[in-house]
Amino acid sequence: MSLDWIKTPISEDAPCGIDLWEEDDPQYSDYYFDATDRLPEGDDYVKLGLALGEGAKNPDVIFDPKFVDLKSELGQIDALLQRTRDIRLLVLRTQWCVLAGKIADAATSMNALADLIDAFPMQAFPNLDDGTRDRLDAINDLGAIGAMILPLRYLDIANSGASRRRFMVCNGEATPHDGEDDLSVEIMKADMVALAEEVALEHSALVAFRSAIERIEAACAASPKPHKPQLDQVKAEIDAVLNVIAEANPKLAPETDEKDKKPVDGAPAQANTVAPVQAASKVASHDEARARLMATEAYFGRNEPSSAAVLLVTQARLLIGKTLVDAFDILMPNTAAQAKVDFIADNGFALSHGQLRALADQVQVADTDPAEPADGADMQAQVVPAPVVVNTAAEAVAEMMAVESYFRAVEKSSPIPTLLARARSFVGKDFEALLKELVPPL
Repeated sequence: MSLDWIKTPISEDAPCGIDLWEEDDPQYSDYYFDATDRLPEGDDYVKLGLALGEGAKNPDVIFDPKFVDLKSELGQIDALLQRTRDIRLLVLRTQWCVLAGKIADAATSMNALADLIDAFPMQAFPNLDDGTRDRLDAINDLGAIGAMILPLRYLDIANSGASRRRFMVCNGEATPHDGEDDLSVEIMKADMVALAEEVALEHSALVAFRSAIERIEAACAASPKPHKPQLDQVKAEIDAVLNVIAEANPKLAPETDEKDKKPVDGAPAQANTVAPVQAASKVASHDEARARLMATEAYFGRNEPSSAAVLLVTQARLLIGKTLVDAFDILMPNTAAQAKVDFIADNGFALSHGQLRALADQVQVADTDPAEPADGADMQAQVVPAPVVVNTAAEAVAEMMAVESYFRAVEKSSPIPTLLARARSFVGKDFEALLKELVPPL
């Protein structure tokens, strides 16, 4: 459905109509606040099944795109947009499209958003009369973990069965869900090749989606009151999905114009398409994991000191090298004393928390240095990794994912992956969203 009419003034005196949010319009309020409450948070999009004991567990529950009644959602949003030119509604429209797995429709919504800001840079709601904060808060919702990032990661590419998340499982970057223990990259690539035409259309929609994000960034930068939304993470996620498609069809990989390789007037060379943001390299040791988390903390300390994510990143770093009992004491101070290992429940054969604490303090750690490499041996493994520097939110998320994957592989009992997964869900959230999530209602 075309949204070209979004650029048409509603009236001469009020080209964007009235701000239905500020007016507390009943139709707007009834739909908008109900709809945003129905959007999944990161913890809602994927619910891991709890262990039941003796190898049994509840099934994992993943958000099903079929749950979205897209026709109804878009119908209600478009009716409101006819009355008010509202960025919040177009962001919500995009989120529903992505949750439904309809990337072409999402690209249409994003281009309409760019058109709206281009046409009415000051007047589009939230307007810029009182500054850019409300406008940025609205646009930054495009980076919501549950309503944007995870749906893109789990996107079933052209209904082929391939997704970025399943590629991550095969590459050891994510834990398999129920029924995913026999995934194969080669089979998924073959399935995408078999649906070449449909995959090409999905690829075009993703490229259009990403280009629309860049249009939005450019429109915000060109505004009479320039502002910069935080959209790096969603761009990185789209790039990662495009990389998956390119593995099956290298012809769809980003190309570089020869003319763009040559600097002009001393400017750095640029490709005609933005290169995909690469995932952080694999972590090789606990010390490297600690260094990466320190670099991530430093990024948030410099750029987003109020971020909730940095609190969990710091806690994750402080748990490196700690015992399970330490983790219980730190993370569950009110209930840790109840922890015990039962052997025979009805006769008291158990190790209590106090005994577990004493045992944890007695764990023997070898105090010997690694053996010196033999003469002529490959010294590559002895090279100290270069210092890690994190410059963007997307890089911070990538480093968290790398450390998370490392501990899932080498220390499955560690709570660090759980902390980092929650930290990633906090990235990009505004104060009101964090308040709702972290502070229980009175």
